[in-house]
Amino acid sequence: MTRQERKEQNEKLLERVRGLQAGDRTALKRSLGVALRDADAKAWAAFYQVYFSKDGRNENAAFIVACATAAFHNCPGPGRSLPVRLSELNDELGGAQRRLMQLLDVPLSQDAYFALKTGRILRMLLTKGMNVDMADLLTDLQSWDSDLRFVQLSWARAFFGAPGTRDSIKKDEEM
Repeated sequence: MTRQERKEQNEKLLERVRGLQAGDRTALKRSLGVALRDADAKAWAAFYQVYFSKDGRNENAAFIVACATAAFHNCPGPGRSLPVRLSELNDELGGAQRRLMQLLDVPLSQDAYFALKTGRILRMLLTKGMNVDMADLLTDLQSWDSDLRFVQLSWARAFFGAPGTRDSIKKDEEM
């Protein structure tokens, strides 16, 4: 499956999250930064209404992004990739580089710590009204634990503005 096909499939999941009733979205929103295994029953019920994977692979990544999608439900503006948003935030406030560097070294398999770090970053972006492309985020997280670490490399390139990356090209075109 290509990256684009996976992203389109992920967008369907996120549309189902956006279509949840307000109470279910609130349960997910409250679990932003919490690993799936540590979430409460209301969050589990909301998540499993929309998550239909038979093999359970990438379940933790899907939960993190489902919670983020619920949290960003009313955030206006177009979504951009997480590393580009962090770069924009770093230009504005500083300190985002340290947070990204910490996240890049954490494997998704450390689900509680990874969810905590990711949740903090997403909440910080949410308070600034910086919308994130959630389908892109989920697509990246699904490959996060690859031995090649190509997602982490891509995020570092996008954050620091290395020429030729998909995110830095988008960033340059918008300026």
